[in-house]
Amino acid sequence: MKNKLLALLLMAALLAAAAACGGGGAAETTTATLPSGAPDVVKVNYFYESDACFCLHLAGEWVNATVNTDYKAQLDSGRMTYNEWDTKDPANDAKKAELKATNYGLYITVVKAAPRPPIREPPVALHRLFGHQC
Repeated sequence: MKNKLLALLLMAALLAAAAACGGGGAAETTTATLPSGAPDVVKVNYFYESDACFCLHLAGEWVNATVNTDYKAQLDSGRMTYNEWDTKDPANDAKKAELKATNYGLYITVVKAAPRPPIREPPVALHRLFGHQC
């Protein structure tokens, strides 16, 4: 799993490097502290321009191949989602604004649910379980 995540992050780095060939605007990179333990869901959103240069199309093909091949089991199980958004399409403006996305970018969101408290039965439940012999 660690090697697969490394491959995905490498694809993100290549995509960022390739953005320079298209003359894209300055990108802002933010980092976050990942929650401990296995995530409940990983959301991957890939933003691209449909009329980008060859190198950005190639980077997009690498992203698609990596996600759809190496993470197929996670996608099929619903533990990972993957969406592509053409930033030239005005219908995608809301998603771009929601994630504060640039015209080229791979955005990975790790979702971890809050810890769930243990279920506690009232003490009378033990009495019912063992009868009156306790």
